[in-house]
Amino acid sequence: FIFEKKNISNTILNYDYVLNFKANKEYPDKINVKIQKAKNIGKVLKNNKFLTILSNGKTTKYISETSFNLPIFYGNFNTVEFLNFLEILDSVNLNATEIKSFYFFQSKRWDINLKNGIIIKLPQFETKDALKNALKISSDEKFKGIKTIDFRIKDKVILDGR
Repeated sequence: FIFEKKNISNTILNYDYVLNFKANKEYPDKINVKIQKAKNIGKVLKNNKFLTILSNGKTTKYISETSFNLPIFYGNFNTVEFLNFLEILDSVNLNATEIKSFYFFQSKRWDINLKNGIIIKLPQFETKDALKNALKISSDEKFKGIKTIDFRIKDKVILDGR
């Protein structure tokens, strides 16, 4: 039989929860497909309805049982901006269970509100380094009581206990 990779690819990628897949033809008449499922990352309010954001950048209908404890994303970000930010979060091992919400600003920068009450204000550039430093500060006993860690001004860190 004819193995049309493009048709199979388009069909599989139409499903929201597909992160990536691998398809191989097994002669004479079989196809093996291995699919990696996208994870629920957060939720976003669009058109007065919550949608679940997936690790592949797609959004899908909000499912309360699986999405209840996920952080909320605010702002008008596109898929590329979201996936780049997600890569940074993964690289610093920031656990989604610690996050209450994310805010994306028109200036192309993010704020993170942690469940422990700390707000991390990230710069537009060098976001990964700033986030690493913010996580060190937030876990250091010397800085207990800090409510805001602000990296928006280049080469400065502003700590606020209010």
